[in-house]
Amino acid sequence: MNFHNRLISDWVWENGHTALIPVVDFTLATIQQQFHTVPQILREWRELKLDAPTMFSFKKEGYQHVRHNSARLFTLLRHAINNEDPVDAIDTLLEIPGLGTVKAGFVAQLLGFEVGCIDGQNATLYDVDVSEFVIRDGMKASTRLRKIRSYVQLCEELGGSRVLWDNWCELIGQKYSSFDDWQSVSALHTECIIDIAAS
Repeated sequence: MNFHNRLISDWVWENGHTALIPVVDFTLATIQQQFHTVPQILREWRELKLDAPTMFSFKKEGYQHVRHNSARLFTLLRHAINNEDPVDAIDTLLEIPGLGTVKAGFVAQLLGFEVGCIDGQNATLYDVDVSEFVIRDGMKASTRLRKIRSYVQLCEELGGSRVLWDNWCELIGQKYSSFDDWQSVSALHTECIIDIAAS
C-alpha cells in the first residue's frame, strides 16, 4: 500500500465512523474535477455546506447520506476489512449516492482494501472500458456482485492498490504544472482528507 494511502486508512480505522465522512467527501469532490482544484472545493464545502456551488445534485445527496449513515456504514466496512473483502466493501459503499463502482472502489482503496480507482485517467492509461462495471438500479444481486468481482479482479491484474495509486499520481504529476512531482500528488490525498475535510 502507498505510504499516504496507509496514513489515511490507519487514521480512519483509529478514529471511527466520523472519519469515514471526510473520505467520502473527498471522493465526491474529485468527481468531474481536476485534482488540483479539490482542496479549494473541500474548503468551500466546509464553509458553505449544502449551499456550496460545487455541491450539485448527486454530490449533495452523497454528502447528506454519509452523514446520516456513517455509523452503520462503518460497522459494515469494518466487517469487510476484517475479512479482507473488497467486494463486500464496494457493495456496501454503492448505497451512497454519487458513488458508482469506480468511485466506491476509490473509497475502498482509501480505507485500505486491495483495490483501486479506474477513473477516466486510468481507463485511458490502461485502455479499459469501465462501462462494463456500471451498476444500475434494479439490477439483480447476482449481476451486481459479478460486476464488482470483475472490477476487483481487474484492479488486481493491473498491479493492485499501490501500483494503481502510484501510477495515477505520476500521471497527474506530469500532466499538471501545479504539482512538483508524483509524491506531491500523493500527499495531497492526505492533506485533503485529514487536514481539510476533517477539520
